[in-house]
Amino acid sequence: MADFSITKRIARLPCGGCRSNCSNDCVKCSLCNNWYHRKCQQISADEMKIWNKIELGYVCVSCRTLDGIEFDYLMGMRRLKNVLAKLKTAVTRETLFKIEFKPVSDKDVVFPPVRVDAIAKEVMNKYFDEVIGDPIITTGNGNCLFNAVSLLLYGDESKSVQLRYHICLRMVRDSTSYMNHPHRKRIQCLSPSYEATCIDCATIGGFSSAWTILAICDITWRLVRILYPSVNGVNDFAHTSLNTTFEPSSVVPAGHSTINILWYVQGQLPKQGSWYAVNHFVHVLDMNASLRTL
Repeated sequence: MADFSITKRIARLPCGGCRSNCSNDCVKCSLCNNWYHRKCQQISADEMKIWNKIELGYVCVSCRTLDGIEFDYLMGMRRLKNVLAKLKTAVTRETLFKIEFKPVSDKDVVFPPVRVDAIAKEVMNKYFDEVIGDPIITTGNGNCLFNAVSLLLYGDESKSVQLRYHICLRMVRDSTSYMNHPHRKRIQCLSPSYEATCIDCATIGGFSSAWTILAICDITWRLVRILYPSVNGVNDFAHTSLNTTFEPSSVVPAGHSTINILWYVQGQLPKQGSWYAVNHFVHVLDMNASLRTL
């Protein structure tokens, strides 16, 4: 966290910018350990409040740029690597707690009535010839992928955080196997880096990608079928690459049905001439499932 505590001793330290004493409204760089006046670093009062909540600490202009002007991307990448290293350490600690995820079979799930996502249904009717099932309304709070999987496994979205936790542990712990996965080249072209996805997975509301879906297969012991509509054309690389089924690394047990996930734009029908950038996952209820839809 950025160090904003000001004491009489600190008051005798010069600002790294203007060289006058730092006596109030100052910030300490976590890299060079120099103190700066907020205004000397061009930090607004609102930004100061945000920096005060960032655990990794403030980085001054000199440390994040080359010659104080151009952003130092290499140093930025090193900082990201340090974050990932901390995540690996955190996962090692969490693993010692021995909190295991227990996959459930279809017979163990009791479903309440669910509601069909009418817009998603219209997208499926238009862009998929096969009758797959009904897309179920899934909460779009940044955790939609985990909400959708929780809905299938437990009948509601209450286990989404639990799923995210275990999937994050799996992704970080087994990173080598995923980064050597047969689908890796396709995923790398269409998704954030694996490291970035791990960091996102460790954040409630963080972005999910095809990397995340690979881990879902292994955590749940199920096939995951991604339904990616061909709105941008049948030859669109994202459609041809992601409109597919991922398999877990282990054998799928009997009674574990396929997870069908539609990847589309939440609440919007495709607009002619506009690029279709998917942003939401919903679970598609298999036609043979026993859920009641409203």
